[in-house]
Amino acid sequence: MNDMYIRITGGTVDVHVPSEGDTDGIDSNGNIFLEGGTVRVSGPSRIVAGAIDLDGQFVVSGGELITAGSVQSVSPDSTQPVILISYTRQYAPGSVIAIRNSNGNTLLDYTSKTAFSYSGFTSPHFRIGETYSLFINGEKRVDIRLNNVITRISDDGGIYNEGRRRGRP
Repeated sequence: MNDMYIRITGGTVDVHVPSEGDTDGIDSNGNIFLEGGTVRVSGPSRIVAGAIDLDGQFVVSGGELITAGSVQSVSPDSTQPVILISYTRQYAPGSVIAIRNSNGNTLLDYTSKTAFSYSGFTSPHFRIGETYSLFINGEKRVDIRLNNVITRISDDGGIYNEGRRRGRP
């Protein structure tokens, strides 16, 4: 499995998986390395498929990521902070997801192409110890304090619902 991987070092990757499909947005039978570039994925947030799925580790050391769909298995070896969000309801296609810093500046934003109930985010601007805000369709949903490389939270401030997708976020 060490020979199989996806490495993204730059450019823009924009993936759209129709919601009626049972296909993952980005799927690796090994590891995924995000080292640079911009990755946007509208993929299903269903039990059988997600925005990012893999059989190894997802190691984040750079770049931007924003998904309308679930992200599986972010490695604690990542060096850039990652936010994983479980929503209390499913949002419709066309919903605008945004992460803003404490000054109100938008760091990441994306208009979903599919319905979603999970999201994943990373940015080179994220800093451990800082607080960011999640907005959906212009409405603030939750403040997110980054205390670790991986932050899991529900959009109501509660615990990330890990049990809805194969028992893993």
